Amino acid sequence: MMATCIGLLVLPWCKKAILLTGAMSVVGISMGFLDTGGNVVILNTWGDEAGPHVQALHFSFALGALLAPILAKLIPEILPFDKIHKTLQEVLNMPLEIKKSMLSYIVIATYILLVSIFLFILYCKSPSNRSAAKGSEEKGRTAKYHNALIFLLCLFFFFYVGAEVAYGSYIFTYAITMAEMDHDKAAGLNSIFWGVFATVRGFAICFATFLYPGTMLLLSVIGCTVSSVCLMIFYKKDIVLWIGTALYGASMATTFP
Repeated sequence: MMATCIGLLVLPWCKKAILLTGAMSVVGISMGFLDTGGNVVILNTWGDEAGPHVQALHFSFALGALLAPILAKLIPEILPFDKIHKTLQEVLNMPLEIKKSMLSYIVIATYILLVSIFLFILYCKSPSNRSAAKGSEEKGRTAKYHNALIFLLCLFFFFYVGAEVAYGSYIFTYAITMAEMDHDKAAGLNSIFWGVFATVRGFAICFATFLYPGTMLLLSVIGCTVSSVCLMIFYKKDIVLWIGTALYGASMATTFP
């Protein structure tokens, strides 16, 4: 989390491509560790009852992705930009070139810093013996086809995450160039995808309490397949694009957790 915080703080001042690439790489790698580490912590904490908690974790990711563009637009308007700019110059005793768009990075990085400090305090106060004992008890318990299962899961999630990010990133451009939508409708289509994605992940917290993980995964894969086929066949029909995008987002939502 500290690496993510530092990367976000540095990003606004990266004026060269190599520096920007380095900062983004630091943020991406640290967030990858954070994502995986969060899942492991939840599994170690709640064990067999971790389903709803994992869904809650990933719901927060989806909610953040939905709210981030809104906050990025509102933060520079709400915060007193001139006062912050002047205060930073006085504290650092040097002229700073700060634009309003930079405030979003600074605010988010500060929030991550506070959360990381809070989690670090919890970590220092948590008993480590319990997790060590639990790990020693469960050592040696592996699935029958452990290596093959790990390989297939890695392959599955490699394509899944790629499909999720690609669709969410390019649906706006696709709607304009291929479906010939105007910018407002294309933006609405993009919002539908992430909005349904976040909403279904929220409902998945409840679903995970009574549905078997394999059942949820199977339903998600079926939904992704059906929506993908419909989108490929009827790719120029607006109604199919709207419904297919919503179904695709809903199906994608519960796959990863």
